[in-house]
Amino acid sequence: MNEPTSDKAAQPTGPGFVCLDSMVLIHFNRAGCLDVLGSWFGPRAFTAQVVTEVELRDSAGRHPENAAILSAEWLEPVAVDDIEDIRLVAELRRRWGSSGNKDRGEADIIALCRRHGWTAITDDEVGRKAAGECGVSRVYMLTAIIAAASSGLIAPTEAWNLHCSIERRRRMAVLSPDDAHKPVFMACINQLKKVDERQGNPEWPMILAVHGLDDVVVRTRRNM
Repeated sequence: MNEPTSDKAAQPTGPGFVCLDSMVLIHFNRAGCLDVLGSWFGPRAFTAQVVTEVELRDSAGRHPENAAILSAEWLEPVAVDDIEDIRLVAELRRRWGSSGNKDRGEADIIALCRRHGWTAITDDEVGRKAAGECGVSRVYMLTAIIAAASSGLIAPTEAWNLHCSIERRRRMAVLSPDDAHKPVFMACINQLKKVDERQGNPEWPMILAVHGLDDVVVRTRRNM
């Protein structure tokens, strides 16, 4: 993992970069697929410094497998140290009733994405709602996997297997790992290909910043 950098330091901007929530990193790592994230979003992908320093490093004794995340060379933790962003983080956590370090990662990721124009990949519903209110693009982990398949980064069957290896552990995504949802998953890939074409086939991962991408997945499931 790259050394933590200041938010005031020069950072790339725009939807060509993503900021990853801790749960995305943890679940891909548990599935033995952390390198897949690196191949999709490297050589520079971001997370909040509090994610690596508090949520991952401080828990390394209980979860030694997190060491792989901390050593990922493509992952760059960024500190939130701009006064405007610090105020946003404080306001979000006050609104959420957070204490201690609770919800720091979600709030910091929103602040970083708002400042730099990055896309947040997160499944945290409270954080996602706040991200939308702040004008931050965000997608579910599931949507990111489907979009990677629709963009040709991973074969559809491999993408389904990756989704299943993650969801068998947690059972939280819009699509379950059950065989009944495999056709829906494949249909979602086709639907996102259409979105990609309508957007002029933007360079990956800019498609993740397209508004309503998660809704396409939800709507496809509802209609099948």
